[in-house]
Parts: sequence; C-alpha cells; structure tokens
Amino acid sequence: MSLVVDAHQHFWTYGTYQTSWMEVPPYAGDPAFEPLRRSFQPADLAPKLKAAGIHRTVTIEAADNLAENEALLATRAAMIGLQVWSAGYHLPIRERLNERSMHTRASRPWSASAT
Repeated sequence: MSLVVDAHQHFWTYGTYQTSWMEVPPYAGDPAFEPLRRSFQPADLAPKLKAAGIHRTVTIEAADNLAENEALLATRAAMIGLQVWSAGYHLPIRERLNERSMHTRASRPWSASAT
C-alpha cells in the first residue's frame, strides 16, 4: 500500500488573527469567500481524509506569527509536515518540531524582491 499525502491544508478559528485577512480588500465582502468564513479544525478534515484514502497531511500556517506556530503544533493530528512562519528561523520552534519527530526546514517570508 502506498502512503497518500495531502500536501497543503490550513486549520483556523474564524474571527481570530488567523482569518483577519478575510476582512480586508480584496477579500472583504467577496461572496466567493463565504464558504471559508467558518472555523476549520482537524476534526473537520479527518472524515474527508479517510473517505479520500489520504493517510497524512502537511499543514500550512494561516497567519505569520509565533502564536500560529504553537497553535498548529497543538493540533498535530495526522500531520507529517508543517510549514510555519519564521523570522530568522526561530530556534524554539525548530526544537518543538524535533520533539514531535517532524521534519524541519528553514524558510523565509516571501517578498516580491526575493530572487
């Protein structure tokens, strides 16, 4: 049997810092984003993963701060990977990931001037 991985999904609690981006242009008031205006947690995803035959996931942060990193670490669920925000690759986050036997990889925030 092959291991099937969902390589990109987000968890968030609607109405918190995690979804504040939905309340500013161009997203604010856009009806296309209405289905996203709710909380999404591992328990919401689990039955869909099972039905689709997906074994593990890689979770991507919904906000760019250390509180988000900690929130995602607390919801590990079926994750085998986690993309977190980093300002200079925060060492305690790397240690927390290593404690959970999760792969760590440094990344930097994207910018239009990055090459």
